Amino acid sequence: MPVKIGTLLNNLAKKAGYNTESPEFTDILSANLEIPDELNDALNTRLMTEDSAKNNPALKKHFRSSILDGVDKNILSLFDEFEFDDASRQEITGIENTYERIPAIAKKIRDLEAQKGAAGKTDKAQLQEQINKLNQEKAQLIKQYDDQIKQIRQEAQNEITTTLFRNSLSEVDLAEDQFDRETMLTLAEQRLNKELTAQGAKVVNRNGTLTLVQASDEALDFYQDNKLVNYREFRDKVLSGAKIIKVNKTPAGPSGTPPINGNPTTTVPNGAPANNALLSKIEQAKAAFANTGS
Repeated sequence: MPVKIGTLLNNLAKKAGYNTESPEFTDILSANLEIPDELNDALNTRLMTEDSAKNNPALKKHFRSSILDGVDKNILSLFDEFEFDDASRQEITGIENTYERIPAIAKKIRDLEAQKGAAGKTDKAQLQEQINKLNQEKAQLIKQYDDQIKQIRQEAQNEITTTLFRNSLSEVDLAEDQFDRETMLTLAEQRLNKELTAQGAKVVNRNGTLTLVQASDEALDFYQDNKLVNYREFRDKVLSGAKIIKVNKTPAGPSGTPPINGNPTTTVPNGAPANNALLSKIEQAKAAFANTGS
């Protein structure tokens, strides 16, 4: 059974943490339209909030595997480089948890230090060199792990921001008289990104809200003429200027008289009527122009 668009928007807004009691949102809900079940199900099941994405087992497994696989490869490469014996290799590879393998390498360093105390001067120098290399490799592994964690988090944040950005373009009333909606969404995204680049601005996600910042320094909000620029106002101004969103139709003429060919009937200031003969000719010309080609 089709779902009212107001119900869908209300559910999505609550997921996004948006105030559904605001007058602006209430105006949106007044649109009594229906959407297909397929679209409703897709939006409710496929779109994730930031919290639900963080707690999704499939995403956790994917990102964890992508991080730890690289760490495991580096650990295995140490075996040949530092000539670990078979017992040491089996001991470390037998540990299933990657997080526990790094402490195991650290233990091997302590074992080598113990051997160093009982070895001769020549052996001590060789062991010290190996210890130094192991310490260096351990530090590199830890740094690599931290860097990968930061990269994954940034990629996830970028994906969320991109989704919010594209969803914001779906909110506007696109002009679809010449191209279909998907084409207009693409044009809107390209135009807005071009204008952001031209003005040195960037869109970021701050607690689920799209905000304009300086492209050169995300810590600085985006100002124009000493005024803080709101993202949605910036979006609407750019898209309306490019005629990508619909504009209001020409209002009716004086006293409710419909305009002819988009033009109101002619009057003189202060409501005084113009010369009747001249007015008649003007209105006849407008009517003839409006009917041209019909």
